[in-house]
Amino acid sequence: MKGLGKAMIDKLFSLKAKNDPIVQNSIRVKLILKGIPVDSLTASSVEDESVLNNIREVAKTFGVIV
Repeated sequence: MKGLGKAMIDKLFSLKAKNDPIVQNSIRVKLILKGIPVDSLTASSVEDESVLNNIREVAKTFGVIV
C-alpha cells in the first residue's frame, strides 16, 4: 500500500509528540536507528513489510499503536 509508512509515522508523531519538537526528534532518531528512512518516506512510496514492522515496533516502545 502506497504511503502507509509515512501515514504510520505521522500518526506516531501526532499521538505521542503532540507538537513537542524534542519528543518528535527523539522518535525520529529511534526510527532512524532502526533503519527506517524517515525523510525519504512519502505518500507515494511503497514500503516493504519489514519497514512497517519496524515502525510498529518503535511505536510500541512509545506506547502507541499505529
